[in-house]
Amino acid sequence: MLKKITLKAFAIILISLNIGRSQTPVDLGFATLVWEDDFDFHDPTKWIIINDCDHDGDQQVYRNSNVSFAGGIMKINLRNEQISYPSTNINIPNYSWACGGIHNINYNYTSGWVESTNIRSFNYGYIEATIKFPNNYFAAPGFWCWRNDGQVSYSNDSEIDIVESVDDGLHNSYSTSIYSTNIHTNASGAYLSYPEVPRYVEISKPNFSFSDWHTYGLEKSPDRIIWYLDHQIVRVLYNHQMIDPERIIFNLMIKNLSNLPANINETLQIDNFRCYEVDYECQDNGVICGSLFPSNNVFSTLNVGNNICSNTVNVGSQVVLKAQNNITLNNNFFCPIGGELFLLTGGCH
Repeated sequence: MLKKITLKAFAIILISLNIGRSQTPVDLGFATLVWEDDFDFHDPTKWIIINDCDHDGDQQVYRNSNVSFAGGIMKINLRNEQISYPSTNINIPNYSWACGGIHNINYNYTSGWVESTNIRSFNYGYIEATIKFPNNYFAAPGFWCWRNDGQVSYSNDSEIDIVESVDDGLHNSYSTSIYSTNIHTNASGAYLSYPEVPRYVEISKPNFSFSDWHTYGLEKSPDRIIWYLDHQIVRVLYNHQMIDPERIIFNLMIKNLSNLPANINETLQIDNFRCYEVDYECQDNGVICGSLFPSNNVFSTLNVGNNICSNTVNVGSQVVLKAQNNITLNNNFFCPIGGELFLLTGGCH
């Protein structure tokens, strides 16, 4: 008797935690580079270095003096430094709605905030940056996106957190081997409800530390968001309903104001940034028979095995299969413990 599993649109299977070959749109040949920066110097057509804002009343104030460029690295510095303002209503010529204004008169900490210009806003495609995070519980870095200032007329306050540090507030579970991913939006729908529902997921991989250099990527299409770590999939979210083009943001904030050291000098380092357009070209209906999985093809529909041959995911490998409408796995398909399988539908756009 024929036994099969059919996955309709917006489905995903994830098996085990092992990592295999690279799977970003760049690696698979679906991406075209739109713009990039190797951070040899500050390019004001690409990035705004924010001055005088505190991200809605945080304890640090962001200053442009805390951002520097040297040796192809953009550095954002967090330090204990006292800054005072005459009032909270000072004229601020250079800020975004994401960062906000001045909400306090006195600050004991300063840091840096860099965001892309409106013209460089990101909507659908793939972005990645190579980053090294500081290693202290009180230094909270972020690589994230927030709707740009030109999209107020149809904004749902979209925010995508590509990577942020994790801390329980007590410092006893702080670890550089875990980071967080998230979205925030005011959209309503099957997954999300008003006023805001975050979709928080922590990422942990064996032998990983964000205090080392790693590449963090995000792929966004109308039907799904995919998070990548070192060019490999770590999370997929369907039905995200994020409609806004968004600015790309790097910042470093102070976190947990209890038991802080007297002297603070932490640095977030960004080596490069890439932004790509993505175009998956749908092929005809596909049939896979054997273990040569076509990871760089997207089919209209995909049938694995056709019930006449065996298909096995190798232990220690990651296989990604893509189809626009549905993927059918017949009863001679095997994914043993130690293999990883992603089935992605809705990929032609």
